[in-house]
Order: sequence, then C-alpha cells, then structure tokens
Amino acid sequence: MKHQNVLVLSLLALMALTLAAGPVRGQGLFGGGGEISAMSGAAFGSIGGHPIVAGSAGADVTRYVMVMGEAALIPFSNQTLLPAGAFSVRGSNLYDFNIAVQVRIPVKHWEPYGTLGTAVLMNPYTAGFLAPDGTVVYVGERHSKFGLQGGGGCRYYFGERWGVRVEYRYTSSARNFNRIVGGVFYRLDSDSLFTFLPAIGRRLRR
Repeated sequence: MKHQNVLVLSLLALMALTLAAGPVRGQGLFGGGGEISAMSGAAFGSIGGHPIVAGSAGADVTRYVMVMGEAALIPFSNQTLLPAGAFSVRGSNLYDFNIAVQVRIPVKHWEPYGTLGTAVLMNPYTAGFLAPDGTVVYVGERHSKFGLQGGGGCRYYFGERWGVRVEYRYTSSARNFNRIVGGVFYRLDSDSLFTFLPAIGRRLRR
C-alpha cells in the first residue's frame, strides 16, 4: 500500500501541473479536457528486464497537442540506478516521474502520437554494509537522476470517451532503458478534471 500511495499522490501532483500547463478549455476533444490512463508492461535494456506499472493524466493544449504527467514504478530487485558500493542490496525500486508533450494525429478511431519529455528518476533501496565485526548493517539509501524521454504510441477508441493505448518510450539517463506498456484510458471534460482531483485526494486521506 505504501508504494501505491506514493504513486497515486505523485500522480495527483502531476495532474495539477498538467492542468496548469495549458488551456484545458481550448479546442481539444469534447471542447477541452484531458485523459487519465492506467498502464503496465515491461522495461528492458541496461537495467535488465523488469515489469512496470504506471498511471498518467493529461490535459489538452489543442486538438493535436496534450501535456501528459505520469508516475511509474519499476521493481528493481537488487539493482540500483547508480553504483551502490554496498555488500548487498534489497528492496530496490525505480520511480519514474515524468512530464511530456504528446503530438497526436487523430484518424477516425485511431490516434497515433509522438512524445517527448523529461523525467525525475528516484531509486530508494536498502543497502547492506559489512561492519568491522563481520556483521551486515542495513541502511536506507536513495539515488536520484534527471532523464530525457522520447517515443511514440497509439490510442484506439472503442467508445466516445474510452479505449486502449500502447506506447514505446526510451529513457536516457544514468542507465538507459526502453519500455513497452499498454493499458486503458478514459477521456474527461474540463469540468470533470477539476472535480476528479480533489475527490481522489479526499479518498486517500480517509
């Protein structure tokens, strides 16, 4: 539950940023608004292969441009973003908080897009160090790095407001990696976006 709350709270913060980033009442779908989505898939490359889960929220800037905020979690096992210098590592996770611009090309039910953005990568973990008496002492550690991300994807609308989405993204940072994710999305109008955010916040405080 701790990791889930971190992701949800981070996503709410990113939603606030995306809502402030552009005129959500512009000429996007449904007279402005945005989107929420839930995704999962795989991350691979110099980090090896790992599952990934992500949640995102976006706000329309124009009919063809969206600002998207996302919070993602990659269970890292015993790996770290930077060299740890520890005898052992456990409980390592990579959090990917990113904001990106999507350029969309709507074609009937299909909506291919390209994406470019920046990310903050945070890697908390527990490091084990050898003490002088030969015992292992465990200490909480964390690495943080900025990254650049680019890629593309496609949405397919099953209904007026919802559908499925797949995406490939490449991350350039201290360790470069790829990811392929897929999931579902739901469109919200501008009024729904502003009521959705405080409602989720109240639910988390209970």
